[in-house]
Amino acid sequence: MQSPHEIPSWSLTLGSIGSGLVYATILVLLASSVLAALSARRPRLQRVSNGLFFVGVATIWGAMGALAVLFATSRFEYRYVHDHSDVRDSIGYKLAAIWSGQEGSFLLWALWSVVFALMLMWGMRRSSWEPFVLAPYLLVTLCITAIMWASGPFRMLAETPPDGAGLNPLLQNYWMAIHPPILFTGFTTMAGPFAFAVAALWKRDYDGWVRMSRPWTILAWACLGAGLALGGFWAYESLGWGGFWGWDPVENSSLVPWLFASALLHGLIIQGSRGSFKRTNLMLAIAGYLTVIYSTFLTRSGVLGEFSVHSFVELGLMGYLVGFIVLFAALGFGMLAWRWRQIGRRVLYSHVLSREFGLVVSVALFVLIAIIVGVGTSM
Repeated sequence: MQSPHEIPSWSLTLGSIGSGLVYATILVLLASSVLAALSARRPRLQRVSNGLFFVGVATIWGAMGALAVLFATSRFEYRYVHDHSDVRDSIGYKLAAIWSGQEGSFLLWALWSVVFALMLMWGMRRSSWEPFVLAPYLLVTLCITAIMWASGPFRMLAETPPDGAGLNPLLQNYWMAIHPPILFTGFTTMAGPFAFAVAALWKRDYDGWVRMSRPWTILAWACLGAGLALGGFWAYESLGWGGFWGWDPVENSSLVPWLFASALLHGLIIQGSRGSFKRTNLMLAIAGYLTVIYSTFLTRSGVLGEFSVHSFVELGLMGYLVGFIVLFAALGFGMLAWRWRQIGRRVLYSHVLSREFGLVVSVALFVLIAIIVGVGTSM
């Protein structure tokens, strides 16, 4: 073993900077989300909120850059680098290993969250919806970043080993660089319809959110579907048909948000054409993102450790993930219950041979399948 005194000073400095940047991101996002909420009544605060958020974008990208340098230079004094890489890995596998474990995958999720928050901010500029949509979306980003900080991607070992444990052989595949970023893009963009639904309830405009949320729903649906398809292809390529990928509870838990996204897409068409299905669409948007968080809980809390090769070990994050679920369930469904009687109702369809009736049946089937898969996976 190398002595801790032999660790280069630049490595210690870089790790400290990375950890500090993560902590700074949490503080900045907290302030930005609070100011975004307050700007609903004080519009001048929105500019300050946006400015703080830009600082958060820079800090989280800086943290990712610091971790990438530590992986590229094989700094095994850091536990996460040691556990997921070794000196024999190519530079490509070293960089892909950044999101091979819990700590790095949450960092990737946080990174995508700020990227898409920027897109949302750009799309909402000078719109009356801006503070109402950005506040819940930034709150989601804050929670993901907080969980990533709790997982500790920059924690150090007591002694520096000469080599790392190496990347899991099943993950040493070019799909490692493609599949997780696409799937996490789907997870990230599912927060879009959730934020629009919360904004609609907050703003008491139960139709205006439909048009704006549709592109986000389509993107989330496409990315989740692509991620599932590529994950299946990767699994069969690595494990063969004996891997039984289709029965894996972690993969099934990722299927449930896609089913809710599919149901929401059909529901938004109904509301756009007839002005009906308002309550159901709000429920689908909220429930869809809650299933993303629940899927994360199943995968990363350790409860499926004995049932899935894809499950992560418990890193003390169960409390954070349960709190995450409770917070956004209370926010989304609490506001929906509060506004329930104010949301108007209209006739869904004129007759059973109509296009609208077919769409209603499609929504019901998607939700029923999602419930069956979700309950079966949880059992």
